[in-house]
Amino acid sequence: MEETLTEEVKEVKRTFAIAEDLFVKLENLAYWDRTTQKDILNEALEQYFADKEVKPIPDKQRKGKRGRKPA
Repeated sequence: MEETLTEEVKEVKRTFAIAEDLFVKLENLAYWDRTTQKDILNEALEQYFADKEVKPIPDKQRKGKRGRKPA
């Protein structure tokens, strides 16, 4: 029996507004490629950041968590 080691990936849920034409393309591509919009966005962002060096935001400039507080 073969064991597969997988890296656990933390996910973050956020709401973004994107151009409607890009959303339609995303939705259509996900349908025809039989994949998820999330997978397409993750791949696109990985490619976008592949050749960029991104510095972290300093702690004193980072804003606190937003959204509803847990019940």
